[in-house]
Amino acid sequence: MKVIAADLNEAAAQAVIDEIRSAGGSGVARGFDITEEASYKELVEFTGQGVRRAGRLVYVAADLSARGIGRDSDVMSVPLEVWQHTIDVTLTGYMYGIRHALPS
Repeated sequence: MKVIAADLNEAAAQAVIDEIRSAGGSGVARGFDITEEASYKELVEFTGQGVRRAGRLVYVAADLSARGIGRDSDVMSVPLEVWQHTIDVTLTGYMYGIRHALPS
């Protein structure tokens, strides 16, 4: 299996690939923004180069940065832009993945 680790933080994705390679595996790191459909489409196209079909799409995404959602946040105080970003990462990004990976 070849792993493609993709993250907004490409250095973090590369660290994952470095660990995989040190254990004898193979993979490649890519920078990518799950909230942008074009970025997801490019990642799926890159993944499909040289392979008959993708065997798995593993979707693990969350934005745990200091954007305003914390342990003590509630629906009354969370800023709308923070809420929308959370929806974009955890729901819309998932749909982009299915939209572009399923046909392959």
